[in-house]
Amino acid sequence: MQSAAVSMCRSVPPSVRGGLHSDRVTTPVEVYWNRTRKLWSVRDGRSRRVIAHATELCLIACTMHVSSSGRDRVLRSGVRNVHAWIRGTLVRCTQAPRLRRVSYNPFLAGAFVTLPDRSEIHATARLGFVAHGVVWLLGETKSLTEVHGKRSSRRCA
Repeated sequence: MQSAAVSMCRSVPPSVRGGLHSDRVTTPVEVYWNRTRKLWSVRDGRSRRVIAHATELCLIACTMHVSSSGRDRVLRSGVRNVHAWIRGTLVRCTQAPRLRRVSYNPFLAGAFVTLPDRSEIHATARLGFVAHGVVWLLGETKSLTEVHGKRSSRRCA
């Protein structure tokens, strides 16, 4: 993966602005696939405002979030909305082995899953987001303790 092509939105916090093109941003961000723009939307983790759009990016210390009420609304209406995202810290993309693809489809499962085995994934150490809405696990898999420094018996991919 190469360095991401990023378009910045207005009022981007300085801690994020410099980091989208540098080695690391310390501010947490939330990333989701924007079906209209066909780009990744990057939201500030605190204000939840969209601060950038990107064709490719990488996150570390990732956790997957799915709003159950948002998913229920999609299942009732059949109209998709933003109710699932991945939270993490932006880093510069480097070459790393792509292990497994990560996917989310509200009509098939209530959580993010790895393909092709469709096992649920809730957190991981590193993800790569590429064009066309594809997400890859990068590098080795970690436990929640290794990803976030918290004690947990749950394993994540």
